[in-house]
Amino acid sequence: MILVVRHLADPVSDALACLLGPRLRSLYIEGWLAGCTVVHTVGPAGVTTRMSDRGGGILLDDTTAVVLNRVAHVAAPAFLQAPPGDSDYATVEATAAFWSCLEGLCCPLLNAPAALRMAGTGAELGAAGHAAAAGLHTRLMRMTTRSRRDESPTIQPFAGAGIVPVGAPGVMRLPNSGECGTLWVVGDKVLGDLDGVDGAAALSFARRIGLGFGTLQFVRSPTRQWSWTGFDALPAPAPAAVLDALAGYLLGHEMAADVEEAS
Repeated sequence: MILVVRHLADPVSDALACLLGPRLRSLYIEGWLAGCTVVHTVGPAGVTTRMSDRGGGILLDDTTAVVLNRVAHVAAPAFLQAPPGDSDYATVEATAAFWSCLEGLCCPLLNAPAALRMAGTGAELGAAGHAAAAGLHTRLMRMTTRSRRDESPTIQPFAGAGIVPVGAPGVMRLPNSGECGTLWVVGDKVLGDLDGVDGAAALSFARRIGLGFGTLQFVRSPTRQWSWTGFDALPAPAPAAVLDALAGYLLGHEMAADVEEAS
């Protein structure tokens, strides 16, 4: 059995459902708090996890081979009309509960939410450090406490969006424009080919940040060198070849689990 944790609107999960049929179970994050029961059992044999829907249908148990996380955010619908402070607190608690459920699984997890969040949301300094440590070439980063007038079109704020006023602190990444390239991470493989980008380094970076399915973005400098610029753990849509590779990877885990159980 394979489980995907997803949003109601997710073309990648929809395509997987068509490819995998009844082998794939879906947990919709929009209703998991009200419509899903999660039981962790700690015993002499270790920890087991069981998830079931409101009707008693099994979503995850000890026969689940692999889980794909496709969740961008965890909502708490019951608190949508609550004061902002209460709503924010409920969302944080719901997110923590969701992370705890996924981190406690006994089967492989593609896209571990805690590790991905620690790496940042794509192109932040933490992720850039992981990329450099993995052996990927990264962009030159210049941080300043006081931006100059000629930097205003290219400098970015340290947090949030918007334009950095002249004289304000910010960060500049060079090159900031040019030809763009993408590599796809699908389990233990990297799909795509960019001249000079080491696939093993790209896979090492993905493992460092918990990325099991997603994209790595690059930009080409005037010297023709590809530099890492960010990652996306929720790419959509995905090319047919990538979806086929993902379905094959998930099925491979299911077949391996069946063989282990039979032996």
